[in-house]
Amino acid sequence: MSGWKVLFEENFWGSQYIEAYGGQCEPEDTSEQPAFEGMEESRTPMMETTERRIDQSIEWYGETWKLLSCYTCPGGLVLDYCKRIDPKALQEFTQHYQAEGFDGDNFNEERFARIQLDNPTGPHVHVKLLRGERELPSRGSSTLTYVPDCVDAADMKNDPVSLMCVTHYGLDTDYGWVLSRAQYDWDEGHCEDLTGLTAVFDEDEVTLPGAHFHLTGEEQEIPLTHAVTGEPFTLCITRVEAQEMAEETLKLLGEEMVYPTHYESVTYYTKPELPPNSYLLKARTKGDSPITRETGDKAAAAVAIIGGSSGPTSVFLAGKADSGVRTRSICSPLFFEPTPVRDWYISYLWKRREPLHVDLALQGNADEGVSCAEFVT
Repeated sequence: MSGWKVLFEENFWGSQYIEAYGGQCEPEDTSEQPAFEGMEESRTPMMETTERRIDQSIEWYGETWKLLSCYTCPGGLVLDYCKRIDPKALQEFTQHYQAEGFDGDNFNEERFARIQLDNPTGPHVHVKLLRGERELPSRGSSTLTYVPDCVDAADMKNDPVSLMCVTHYGLDTDYGWVLSRAQYDWDEGHCEDLTGLTAVFDEDEVTLPGAHFHLTGEEQEIPLTHAVTGEPFTLCITRVEAQEMAEETLKLLGEEMVYPTHYESVTYYTKPELPPNSYLLKARTKGDSPITRETGDKAAAAVAIIGGSSGPTSVFLAGKADSGVRTRSICSPLFFEPTPVRDWYISYLWKRREPLHVDLALQGNADEGVSCAEFVT
């Protein structure tokens, strides 16, 4: 395709973006750019790559994925892959949330988690590359979404870059596509060597909101049912205690804004004990936003220490109850005045599928630009 250029760079889709809008795409000169103070220079100059076409479809838990192309250069490897989206499912998703009147005013963490679960364009998947048992160092990934014309979604419009990608790879425009681009460094001694590579499709953990519960402020036992396994368990609250951020901590936040400082610490455990990284407790109450010191207006910044206005961060303090069981503590959102936080919910971290290993055996000369590929799944 005329104008198609993939660079090994930190701006994942930048080469297509610039070309699509009629600009120029030249390798960036980073020699005069200073590194951040105290950090080594880690940025890699943009390098032009050679495409090795793959075009292999993969069925995985009822979804169709495609490995599209590898792009190689001395700096590293770029892999393009995508997920096919049923346009009917995409239309139903957008209609459902439009009918509910979803907007920023009713946005919260619980609702966001449910949207992520329901959204058919959410890939929730990353691809690792292995050579033998050694994983190639990943530089991260980024995604674009193509929406077919038959889907009426006011807030989901195609940009020129996604159109270029769909055209370049000859994807069926009657479907939606989530286009992913990942970058990797070469493993030592294997620069531009594509032999012996295995692509591993691995699902990211998703957040599954569970039951709501009410705290009394005292010790209590709350019967719950695990939303993933269906097994009953008991959430044991051992302490709910009002706290205030230390003055030394506030000094770290600067003088420009006034921050809320009051919160509650909830100490708890489960019986039987659940894996510590498999669930979270989250407040349903929003905290107070910081205000600017001079005007008193609400500030857009969120408080990242302990908790923001929308809920607590994952701050856990390990300990042991009198019974010897391991306990954890989590903090509520922050408020300007002492505020009891009684309405909470439990959220589960869930990995829904097992990884898929795809043995990659590219054939042909890299200098030919395009080659065939053979996969064993």
